[in-house]
Amino acid sequence: MVDKALDMSTIGGHFLWLRSPLAGRKSAALVRAIGLALLALPVMLFSVLHFNFNKRYLFDWFGIQPRTHVIVWAWEHDENLSYLDPARFEVAYFTEHVYLRGGNVMCSERTQKLVLPKGIVSFPVFRIDSLRSPSLRNKESLDLGPPPATAANRVVGAICDRLQELPATNKVQLDFDALQDERPFYREVLKELRRRLPSNMKISITALGSWLLGDQWLRDGDTDEVVAMLFSIGADRGDVLQRLRTQALSSGTKAKLSIGLSANERETNKALLDSRALNQSDTLYLFSSNGWTETRLKTALDEVLHQ
Repeated sequence: MVDKALDMSTIGGHFLWLRSPLAGRKSAALVRAIGLALLALPVMLFSVLHFNFNKRYLFDWFGIQPRTHVIVWAWEHDENLSYLDPARFEVAYFTEHVYLRGGNVMCSERTQKLVLPKGIVSFPVFRIDSLRSPSLRNKESLDLGPPPATAANRVVGAICDRLQELPATNKVQLDFDALQDERPFYREVLKELRRRLPSNMKISITALGSWLLGDQWLRDGDTDEVVAMLFSIGADRGDVLQRLRTQALSSGTKAKLSIGLSANERETNKALLDSRALNQSDTLYLFSSNGWTETRLKTALDEVLHQ
């Protein structure tokens, strides 16, 4: 029908308005307008994706689900996570607490029960704490200072010994809030761990927000994954959340960036949803200080991923 109508216009029959000079100018203007709109569309979409909207709302518009990879932290609670779908989740489970006091290393293994569904990917997490006081009773006594570099071998030895007792895995995570003067020691730990682990095993570390917002001290090769701990931020919470509105997280290395949130900090999570922070990674770690239930996990997912 369209072709026939156009043919009729060319032989002076119906649709004579197509032959009008004014109509020609209008048609050309319409074509130019459509062309400009098509050219502007990618820019508009980029703006929506990058600046103005959170993933949550974008996915709502198009009726699709985000492809966020969710990893559940199973900490020091009895946990029955048998309800997890192995196709959608992984589990990072606390396995051992490593304490440092000076050059001494003490370890405390997990004692809580952990039930996982068959076939789910899981990997162990080692929590490291540096006890700077020579006595637990007198925490105000003389600061022992950072652990000596020689203690790095003992820490890595304890980690590797524990790994031998655990189910096979291709990933291990360290959780250490290293102070500024403890960073050289931590680098030695990561360097030695890399040397002693199989070449196909990845190293993941948790990172304070400050490490990823300008205070970048990690180096390429230290780790394969950096998890931004965007909860329990502390006294500078307001400043960190404000900076996240305009500043991208970065470790300054080639390591993969992942995001860590807590199911217990709804206000923080809401503020992060309003910022760009959650758009910077497709991998999300979730923590619960109360342990997990299926309902608690579903609520947390709905809050931060709308799924």
